[in-house]
Order: sequence, then structure tokens, then C-alpha cells
Amino acid sequence: MTMGEYNENTASSDMVEAQQVEVRPSKCKGFIGEYSHTLDSKGRVIIPARFRDELGERFVVSKGMGVQGKGKCLFAYSIEEFDKVQDGLNEMPMFDPYSITMRNHFRGSASEVDVDKQGRACIPPRLRQYANIGDSTTFVGDGPRIIIWDSAEWERQNAVDDELIFDAVAAKYAEGFKL
Repeated sequence: MTMGEYNENTASSDMVEAQQVEVRPSKCKGFIGEYSHTLDSKGRVIIPARFRDELGERFVVSKGMGVQGKGKCLFAYSIEEFDKVQDGLNEMPMFDPYSITMRNHFRGSASEVDVDKQGRACIPPRLRQYANIGDSTTFVGDGPRIIIWDSAEWERQNAVDDELIFDAVAAKYAEGFKL
């Protein structure tokens, strides 16, 4: 595992011990980190403990998109954050083909999802199918949203990120962005 990564899927004897550990909420603004979990036979997945408070008991999952529009994933937002996404979509020209495509992709695919008492949520089958999510998922914090990947696809996307990061930082740094 890398820094910022935590896997809550442990052996049952470890799970009892892990449940007794207090999870401190992040003091960072937005979602950060990478967490891997498996789906059960009903399509439920444990929402990373560090994400639960900010997401709330009900949140929104929609179709997403990967690096440079390649790779299928899901976006998860708190209800409040998704309202901001909707506001942005509402500002787009009503009959512009790109605007219609974006509204259909992000809002048309969106589903409200509830978190159960065990911290699990059921990702709708049509969204799991869209993102090719199998037995293992990876949740990646991305500021105001969480990106949900099939774990194998995340590894492929992460390799693309590694190749592009230097050019991306250089380009954004030239625009005035500072790390």
C-alpha cells in the first residue's frame, strides 16, 4: 500500500480489532486518499470510513470518466455537492449538443444511494455495468467528489496518470498554479 491508502477488508479476526479503532475525520477540505474494498454478492460495498461523514447517509452516484475521457468510472457526491453540479449543468445552453450530452451523462445516470448501518451502499447494477466494476473497487478522493473504479481499471488509469503528471504539473504551473 502507498501513503494515503488503507484497505478495510481484513480477516474477520482483524475486523473486530479494526472496529474498535476510532476513525478521526479528515481535517482536509474535500475527499483525499485511496481505499480498496470488495463488493458482496448483492452489489454492496463498504464506503471508506473517512468518506462516510462528508458523504452523509444518502449520496449521489453517477457515471464518470477517466483521464482524458478514457476509462469508465463512477463519481460519488454528497447531496449538497451534487446540487452544485446540477446548478452548473443548468447554466449550460439548453439545446447545445455538448450540453445535452453532459446533462444526460452526469445527471441522467445519477442515482441516490443510501448507506446502511454497516457502512455499506449498494451501487446500482446499471452503474456497476457501465464502469465494469467487478468484485473489487477502489475509491479515490478527488476534492469535492469521490471517483469509484474497478480496481484493475484504476491500476491502468493510475499508470496513465504517472505518465502524464510531469507534463500536467508543468502546464498548470505555467498558468500560475502552485503546489
